[in-house]
Amino acid sequence: MQDRSEKIIAISGRGGTNRTPVGGSLHKSARGNWNKIVPALEPPTTEASANSFGIPEGELTLSVRKALISLFRETQRLREQVKVANSRLDDATRNADRDALLPILNRRAFVREMNRFIAFTERYGTLVYIDLDGFKAVNDLYGHVAGDAVLRQFTDIILEQIRDTDIFARVGGDEFAIILAHVTLDQAIRKAKKFACALKD
Repeated sequence: MQDRSEKIIAISGRGGTNRTPVGGSLHKSARGNWNKIVPALEPPTTEASANSFGIPEGELTLSVRKALISLFRETQRLREQVKVANSRLDDATRNADRDALLPILNRRAFVREMNRFIAFTERYGTLVYIDLDGFKAVNDLYGHVAGDAVLRQFTDIILEQIRDTDIFARVGGDEFAIILAHVTLDQAIRKAKKFACALKD
């Protein structure tokens, strides 16, 4: 297969095209006039796009072809810019909803999800609130690095106990909340006891 960088198209002085790839900077036609050779992004795509713009093949002159190639390149550049911008927007949206330290939702996102959950009246569930007693003492005695490690370990333990459909968030420094979807109060109490047992272990 011919390398893309070597694809060139001979453009005749009268606007006609020689679609046979030519290996040189100039190509002499049967009529004796020299034809300039320009790089081609992708000849079939260029011609198809020209047709889509209503440009007859006979009018696909060198200047028109150059303009189309320039347009294609600019379109591709803009598409890449939009792709990068969308990716950054997605990252910013995710970061705005996540806790700065832990891999769970923050208070803002939790309130939004809770309101959304309540809006669907056909759903039912239970809110579990967790306050880590004595956490301030850990920070005071051992420093914030140790405190962060405790929070991460706590979060990992809870994440292992809940389902993907449950909503888990940090709503304060040492305060957490969980919405257990489709769970009755009795079931939620049993689940909370499992949380306590897992944390003791």
